[in-house]
Amino acid sequence: MAAMGSPTRGAFPMGHPGPLFLMESTGLYNQNQIVVRANTKVNQNGSLTGSYVYNRAVSNNDGVGTFAANPYSMAGVQANWGPCQLAGERHTFRGI
Repeated sequence: MAAMGSPTRGAFPMGHPGPLFLMESTGLYNQNQIVVRANTKVNQNGSLTGSYVYNRAVSNNDGVGTFAANPYSMAGVQANWGPCQLAGERHTFRGI
């Protein structure tokens, strides 16, 4: 017979008797962008559009599912501080 308070007895408010893990976001993220757009009409039926985006982002984690090297202390933020994968491309040119 299972002991009182055993995970095999009682009601499970989350629906299953397995362990539950709490995830908390403790990362820092800093992003800077410059966006330049140009638009000109070449004739009555057409126009040209172009844009340039400069993006720079740094972080000490890369989003959900990743952890800082020491999640218990934000004192070591600089140790993990670097380019962020979530930022995408640094320079983007587009023209139509």
